[in-house]
Amino acid sequence: MWYYVVGRYVRFSISEFCLVTGLRCHGECDTQVYDSKTKLKGKYFSQVDTVTHEDIKSTFFSACQMPDLDLVEALPDDDIARMGTLYFLTAYLFPRDYKKVVDNYLFTLVEDLDAMNRFPLGKLLFDIILGLLKDGLSRRTAHYRLRGMLVVFQVWIYKTFPSLDEIVVTRTSKTHPRIMNWMADEQPSAAKLEGAGYFANVDVIHL
Repeated sequence: MWYYVVGRYVRFSISEFCLVTGLRCHGECDTQVYDSKTKLKGKYFSQVDTVTHEDIKSTFFSACQMPDLDLVEALPDDDIARMGTLYFLTAYLFPRDYKKVVDNYLFTLVEDLDAMNRFPLGKLLFDIILGLLKDGLSRRTAHYRLRGMLVVFQVWIYKTFPSLDEIVVTRTSKTHPRIMNWMADEQPSAAKLEGAGYFANVDVIHL
């Protein structure tokens, strides 16, 4: 996807996404291949028809507060690791409303970490965020809410417009993946970002 900014075009593509996240961005990402029954889901969520993001969060947090756990007396270390991985996936890589149902293929992947390491999560996540960007832009409104792994798009903006350093964000290192290189102390409002000291200032967003 290309953006026209101050007389020049800048690109947000899967290459930039890969540089920001360090995730695998090539290969087949057919999630239906992994849509099968899993032991983890059957063992800890057999009493519910669907598992939500909030269910994963509460189960993982409870497991970290042994021995008082409602679902089971104690989770084996391997299951705690899998539940923690699932919490990371649902809370950070696939962030959604806490009531959203967890896709079954994520359970399958966390039970086989080798398969998950081979799976192109980066490609899948990029396709999701690109679809959300296109949907937002198609509405032709002054503002739209971007969902998904928003932090990747934010880091791309920081890298594309380095003069934003110390204004919106602070660069702390120069390492890979790029997502580790910036720190923000506040979440500025849309009105503030559109003000004279931010994106309305050509000197600030020069390339």
